[in-house]
Amino acid sequence: WGFAFGVAASALFAVTGNWLIDVMTASPDVRETARQFMSFAALAPVCGVMAFCYDGIYIGATWARDMRNLMLASLATYFAAWWLLQGLDNEGLWIAILIFFVARGVFQAARYPALARAPFV
Repeated sequence: WGFAFGVAASALFAVTGNWLIDVMTASPDVRETARQFMSFAALAPVCGVMAFCYDGIYIGATWARDMRNLMLASLATYFAAWWLLQGLDNEGLWIAILIFFVARGVFQAARYPALARAPFV
């Protein structure tokens, strides 16, 4: 369900993004700049849905230490991607944040089976 919602939210932003920009600002310069990056913003829900779902599981199971450690690994991944993509300017920054979202979800998914097998203490 989470992935379906992420895809639906991304599709909604892709279809209504220009209208949302117009509602939020009257500045032609801001509108133009926002439209340049709307495709990246539209991808954010689908790239982040796995991380957001696992956040709820990790918080509910009180796995805060593991969540922190995985967040630090994801942050390191973000900084590496940002550094490698600096030549792409703002597009590189957007790609790096999308990579961060995906990395969080992947790292949490990879760690989850071991945590689920461990007894709660």
